[in-house]
Amino acid sequence: MLLSPGSDDYNRTGTGARRVTALIAYDILDYHLFMSEDNTIIVTAAIIVDEGKVLIAQRPRGGRHPGQWEFPGGKVEPGETARECVVRALCEELGVVVRAGRQAAAIRHSYPDLEIQLVALECEITGGELSDIECSAHAWVQPDELAGFEMLPPDRVLAAKLFGAGFRVRGGHGSDD
Repeated sequence: MLLSPGSDDYNRTGTGARRVTALIAYDILDYHLFMSEDNTIIVTAAIIVDEGKVLIAQRPRGGRHPGQWEFPGGKVEPGETARECVVRALCEELGVVVRAGRQAAAIRHSYPDLEIQLVALECEITGGELSDIECSAHAWVQPDELAGFEMLPPDRVLAAKLFGAGFRVRGGHGSDD
């Protein structure tokens, strides 16, 4: 069961509920700015950090880039702000409730068929329990272990920017904005 802030079940958990600090990737807060004139797709991705480990998720089979690892998140939908997208995507994919904070990094990446924009935002998990709802698996890893996972190229660039020298970009393309 997903516990959301304000619900009776959530309130009964009391102060024993654990808080996790996170970074959430998102672009601009207002929807009218989410699709650029060059049709860049704005996506959200969460970088959740707990006790020095980062949460990553494996993309499901049957979709785009099956089996590859990424920071969990999703595409901004019409009429949705980036913050709304982050909250929705993390709830749908992992069953957690988040509160978004300040922006931490920006990444732009070109695939052969599309261009995306990622922007990191500090965030806090405030409820729910991690489960693999719309992903094949998830893992908590040290930032320097990320290079051992087959991660999507923009997620590799974002990891390098956020975690510095402890993580090397291997085989990824991308540019910082």
